Amino acid sequence: MPGLALFDLDNTLVDRLGAFAAWADRFVASVGGGPADVAWLQETDADGQTPLDDLFEAVRRRWQLPESPETLVAAYRETQADHYRPDPAIIGALQKLRDGGWGIAVVTNGAPGQRRKIERAGLAGLVDVVCISAEVGSRKPDPAIFWEACRQLTAVRVVAVGSSPEVHPPGRPVTVMIGDTPDADIGGAHALGFTTVWLDRGRPWPDRPFRPDHVVSTVAGAVDVVLSLGGA
Repeated sequence: MPGLALFDLDNTLVDRLGAFAAWADRFVASVGGGPADVAWLQETDADGQTPLDDLFEAVRRRWQLPESPETLVAAYRETQADHYRPDPAIIGALQKLRDGGWGIAVVTNGAPGQRRKIERAGLAGLVDVVCISAEVGSRKPDPAIFWEACRQLTAVRVVAVGSSPEVHPPGRPVTVMIGDTPDADIGGAHALGFTTVWLDRGRPWPDRPFRPDHVVSTVAGAVDVVLSLGGA
């Protein structure tokens, strides 16, 4: 196998921002709100950086809802995946990477419901392994979740990454992390010595003591970078 490509999920392989906006429109309509409330909800969500418990405590207070934050979070998780749609450009890019012989893993923070996003986006048949923080007990940028993705790929015989905590031992495949979050994705993988590809989403790189090895604007661009790296 040429190598191993680890992908973030939200706002990398799936449009979390767009899906949240669609969910917010429907939710705000259900509580009798308007466009200003949708804008408030998106701002409070902070592109997924606000913990869901905090987000829905703020929602509960704003609309004086009788439900607990935990109940509101559960309802959100039950319905939000319905707003994800297949993106032909991303599907085509992952297929191109598979055709090139690369093993593909999704490495994502979140709940088990992350799998529903992958399915709704039409990606389930294109990835070999899905590592979700709630299932493996480790969150990016912690090294354990990255190593677990490698271990699982080894177990399914997609790529042989070995059992030693070395990143690129002689004769082993190249390991690349592709994601949009500077600290969780790029910082976590950089600390392990992985090659890193940052999906900039039109943003400048923030002030950090590390930098990505490559910067791209699309998943297709990231796949082109990965394919150019070859393998062991």
